[in-house]
Amino acid sequence: MTALPLREIGLALLVGFLFAASPMTSLDPIRSAIAGSVIAIGLIVYRLRTAPPRQAEADSDHASERVRLPAATVACLLLFIAVVSPTLVWLWDDWTRSVWTNNHGIFIPLIVGYLAVNALRADRSHVPDASARGFVWLGVSLAILMVDAFLATRYLSVIAIAIGLPGLSLLFLGKARTRLLRVPLAISLLAIPIPTAVATDLYLRHATAALVEPMVRALGYPTFREATVITLPDHTFVVAEACSGFNTLYASIATAIILACFVKPWSQKLALLALAPILAIAANSLRVFGLVLMTMGMGDWVIESPLHPLSGVLAFALALVVLFGVSSRMDNLPMVSAGDRA
Repeated sequence: MTALPLREIGLALLVGFLFAASPMTSLDPIRSAIAGSVIAIGLIVYRLRTAPPRQAEADSDHASERVRLPAATVACLLLFIAVVSPTLVWLWDDWTRSVWTNNHGIFIPLIVGYLAVNALRADRSHVPDASARGFVWLGVSLAILMVDAFLATRYLSVIAIAIGLPGLSLLFLGKARTRLLRVPLAISLLAIPIPTAVATDLYLRHATAALVEPMVRALGYPTFREATVITLPDHTFVVAEACSGFNTLYASIATAIILACFVKPWSQKLALLALAPILAIAANSLRVFGLVLMTMGMGDWVIESPLHPLSGVLAFALALVVLFGVSSRMDNLPMVSAGDRA
C-alpha cells in the first residue's frame, strides 16, 4: 500500500460528488451525501491497494515550466466561457433532473478529462504549435450559439460547445496534441442530451411491451397486449415514454463507446457496440417485468413508490456491469493512453 497523490484523492472526491448530485441517488441530501462518500472512499481504498509506489518525476524540468499564453487566446477562452455559461447551467439541470433523462451526462466531462490527460501523456515533444485554425472552429461554434439565441432549443448550443472544444484545443495545446485528443473530443458529443421523445420513433416502448408480455404469460397469467398496453385480469400496465428504456439505451451505448477506447481489435470494439443496445433493451424489459410482478403481488403503490425510479437505476447498473465484464475479458481494460489506442 502506498500514499496517493492529491490529484487522485481529488478525482475520487469529484466522482463521489457527481454521483451524489446525479439522479441515481436519493432526493434526500443526507442519503445522497452518504452514497457519494461511499463511492469516493471506495475509489480511494481501491487505488491505495492497486497504485504502484510513487516515483520521482522524471521530467521535473518540464513540470516546472510555465507556458505564457497570448492575451488574445486567453480573452477568447474567457469570452467562450461567458457565452456558453447559460447552456452549461441548463446542462447541469438536465443531467440532474431525473433518473429517466440523460443521467449519464454528468459523468461525461469527467471521463473526457481523464481520457484527455492519458492521451496527452503520449506527447513527449513539449513543443508549442498553436494553430490559428482554432479560431475557425470557435467562429462556427459562436455562429451556432447566435442562431440558438433566437431558436432557444439549447440542444444547438450544446452542439456548439462540442464544436468549440477542438478550437480551444488548437489554440491552447496545438495541432499535434489536438490529434492526440481526437477520441476524448469525439466522446464529448455523448454529453449532448437527447429528448426522450426521440424514443417514440425508435418504438422502444413497443419492443419492451412485446418482450414483457410472453414473460408474464409464461408464469401462467392470462395476458393481452395492444401496442404498449399490457392487460391482466386485475391490472392494466402502460409502458410509458419514461419506461421505454431510452435513457438506459443511450447510457449503455455511451459506455460501450468509452470502453471501446481500451480494447485493441476492431472486432472487439464492434462487438461491444453491438452488445450495448441488446443489453439495454433486455435490462429494461426485465425491469418492467419485475415492476409488473411486484405490482401484482404487493399492490399499485409500487408504481408510485421509490422502487419505480430505483428499478431504472438497477437496469442501468445491470447493463453497465455486463459491459464492463465483457470488456475486461476482452482486453483486461489496460489503463493506457487513449492516444496510443486510437
